[in-house]
Amino acid sequence: MKKKRIVFLDHTAKISGGERSLLLILKKLDRTRFNSCLVTLEDGPLLEEAKKLGVKAVSLIFPRVVLKRRRRDIGLVSLCLSLFVSLSGIFRLVKLLKTQSFDIVYTNSQKSHLIGLIAGIIAGVPVVWHFRDVLPDGIAKRVVILLGNMFAKRIIVISCIVAKQFIVAGRIRSKVRVVYNAIDLHDFIEQAKNSKTSLKKEFHLPDNSQIVATVGQIARWKGQEYIVYVAEALIKRFDNLYFFIIGEPLFAEDAYYRKIKDLVIAKGLEKRVLFTGFRWDIPGIMKDIDILLHTPVEPEPFGRVIIEAMAVGTPVVAFDMGALKEILRDSAGILISPFDTKGLEETITSLLLDKQSYRMISKNAEIAVRNRFDSFRLITELEELLTN
Repeated sequence: MKKKRIVFLDHTAKISGGERSLLLILKKLDRTRFNSCLVTLEDGPLLEEAKKLGVKAVSLIFPRVVLKRRRRDIGLVSLCLSLFVSLSGIFRLVKLLKTQSFDIVYTNSQKSHLIGLIAGIIAGVPVVWHFRDVLPDGIAKRVVILLGNMFAKRIIVISCIVAKQFIVAGRIRSKVRVVYNAIDLHDFIEQAKNSKTSLKKEFHLPDNSQIVATVGQIARWKGQEYIVYVAEALIKRFDNLYFFIIGEPLFAEDAYYRKIKDLVIAKGLEKRVLFTGFRWDIPGIMKDIDILLHTPVEPEPFGRVIIEAMAVGTPVVAFDMGALKEILRDSAGILISPFDTKGLEETITSLLLDKQSYRMISKNAEIAVRNRFDSFRLITELEELLTN
């Protein structure tokens, strides 16, 4: 049987949750059936990681003005302007699709969806969207959803909350399929077991320290500032409790990162709220911390770090936003009403003091990941969709 040639398109070559999920797909797809190529619109570490997997990876450099816009800042006018200045890059992509006879354009990020869709239509190559966002309401959102519903051959979404955006006339189009994100569970657990990561040693903390952390790209919509508010209250009760902000700003969020650091200084928490920057050792990090705190202030499309914490039995405390109710069902974590700082404080306190509840949530989380978020399920579903 002839291999299907797939070009995977992502606008960024930085590595965030969506790109880590893409790398897993590139690693696990059956290479006797699929021939993969990664194309990004800038240079960066994503290309190098793909090459390490034996995947051909190239960049088509697009104007910075297109790449630096945050998804929540894009209106209809700026969307049209971005596409206009991208025309030369789009036609280079069309040429690539035609000369290398690709069978499918598989887009992985919001900006790549429209660019890939236009190029695919011109080149006569079917386009599959892997949609990972909950878009802010507005004309731009309606345009994106309309184009996807009309022209994408298949729309893969990472949660039911993302799927709801594609409702037409009271129902979700048949081309839309929910396929939850996943991790290579065996590999992740082995990495966690063998990891030498120790935040206590690295930051010279007492041996009896307990750690609450937030993990992921620093972004205003992710609400990392809430860990500072929680820390201010809880350090008065727990002498051995430390808070970590793990990650860095990736997409024009440097001002928000500075705001969080300034907030820590203003509250005199520099010794109890610590910053690590970007980390590659996520399995070890998740095993090392005691509680993962996740406080998005806008609907969370999925939250890959949630299932990574669950995989190693680290309890998750999160705002009830977006898809988190889908992931943390069956007591696999604890959901708090959005913006309820007091609720976060009380829940973290309870978990730290009640070891029985802690162990129960830890066990439920591990079971949930095994049953619902292992990469075998993800790849099986994707291969079926791509084959058909």
